[in-house]
Amino acid sequence: MFTGKLNVIGFSILVSLLGAMIGASRKYYLTKVGVHAVTFIDSILTGTILILMIMTHTPPASIFADMKKLNSYDWFICFLTSLGIAITIIIGRNLLIHNDLAFLEILDGGVDLLATAAIAYFFYNEKMTLQKIGGIILVLLGLAILQ
Repeated sequence: MFTGKLNVIGFSILVSLLGAMIGASRKYYLTKVGVHAVTFIDSILTGTILILMIMTHTPPASIFADMKKLNSYDWFICFLTSLGIAITIIIGRNLLIHNDLAFLEILDGGVDLLATAAIAYFFYNEKMTLQKIGGIILVLLGLAILQ
């Protein structure tokens, strides 16, 4: 289901559309309530919904058995990743409340594209073909025009 070119493209578009809707709704709530209240509410609601969704698809015993496979270094990486996510959420929401949504999404798209390409190349040994490099350049040019 999550493989095959058409499925990948379709799900990527769906995730992008949902991301844009989330960004727009956050802009609304952030101006109404404030960064800390929205983040607190999101943490509780999103965490609860995620846990419920996961537990409906996988038995808790299986989840805990997998978690036991992690050593202290793995938990340290998990902690750093979660800390990074928390920091980016707080910074991102403060940026969102004080700046134009369209500008931030365009900037985010360009940085995401470059960071993903660099990580894929350096850490996952994905090949950077001329076609991929050309596509990246075209997307970045399009983002620059939009700004």
